[in-house]
Amino acid sequence: MTNDPRIEILLERSFPRTARSLLDEYATPAYQGYQLEAWVFDDEAERQATETAFNDAGINARLRSAYKPLVHFFWKHFHGRQCNRW
Repeated sequence: MTNDPRIEILLERSFPRTARSLLDEYATPAYQGYQLEAWVFDDEAERQATETAFNDAGINARLRSAYKPLVHFFWKHFHGRQCNRW
């Protein structure tokens, strides 16, 4: 964080990694044989490691980067437009 006295922190919270949350919830014997597809904001190495862990648990998983559709949305809808600051 910052030591600047002019900045007031309104909310400080940590969230678990999406891939880790998916593993904790679904990498169980109850889901063996299932297929899982998710779009997450984890990096490629984390996505691949999570897919491997799911495969080891008997779950066919495909994790994709959520950054790509997010960037495409802004490129498609705001490309070339001037954004005003609030």
